[in-house]
Amino acid sequence: MSYPSQVRKILEDIKNDRISGSTSLALKGLEALKVFAKQYTDDRNTALLLAKELVSLRPTFVAITNVISEAVSSYLSGSSSLLDEAERLQNKVIDAKSKIAYEFSKVLGRREKVSVLTISNSSSVSKAIKDNSDRISSVFVCESRPGGEGEMLVEELNSSHIRSYLIPDLAAESMIKQVDFIVIGSDVIYEDGSIVNKLGSSTLTKLASLDGKRVYVLAESFKVCPKGHSITLEFYDKDKAIPMFDITPLTYSQVILSDKGILGKKDIASLAKRYASYLANIMNR
Repeated sequence: MSYPSQVRKILEDIKNDRISGSTSLALKGLEALKVFAKQYTDDRNTALLLAKELVSLRPTFVAITNVISEAVSSYLSGSSSLLDEAERLQNKVIDAKSKIAYEFSKVLGRREKVSVLTISNSSSVSKAIKDNSDRISSVFVCESRPGGEGEMLVEELNSSHIRSYLIPDLAAESMIKQVDFIVIGSDVIYEDGSIVNKLGSSTLTKLASLDGKRVYVLAESFKVCPKGHSITLEFYDKDKAIPMFDITPLTYSQVILSDKGILGKKDIASLAKRYASYLANIMNR
């Protein structure tokens, strides 16, 4: 399909971007819809084709799947224009991080300064820490090899004058004993409450559980996997020998903090059905 050159550029960017997280990629997808909508005011057939292509670009990241399918599904129902829907979803995605940071502040409550341990480079975790920096004494970040995403988070937090330290992944077990709790992000939330996050997250949370430390997962509600939707997890290498992600069971002492508050199994199941409906509305046409 021939799209405007700017839209095609965004599609290529989403396909090849191995640095940005799922939320950033979802925003790029919505930007592609906006660019398209400004040039093709009411071309529903082509909008549908674009939505299907966006959904298929990065199957691991359901944030893209969910916000694109919600925007286009709402547009096809006649509730508003595609441009309005894309802008509405962009605002929703941006506002979600501030809401998660607020939920995290409630976890901190009246605690004096705490120390936390995290892994990778979650934008939700970064936002929550920066918005609550007055109650956080120090942040320890696993390197997150082989991608090394942890280094980027440490640089970002230190530039905001938040005391942060990069630690080897193998030091996580000893560091767990020194921090108050663990905070991680998530790229996917499955209906059973398990999550997909960068490689090493499952090991980190398991070690935390064995030590009796609470794990908080900070993730937007639009990262819930649509019911019945199959996800292909990405790898670091072309030979598919080194996985980029792992799956963390709910049993590892984790609480999922989202823009809708704490997500329990009933909440997740409801969201999974909702996003499955949006997805079916575009994929079955």
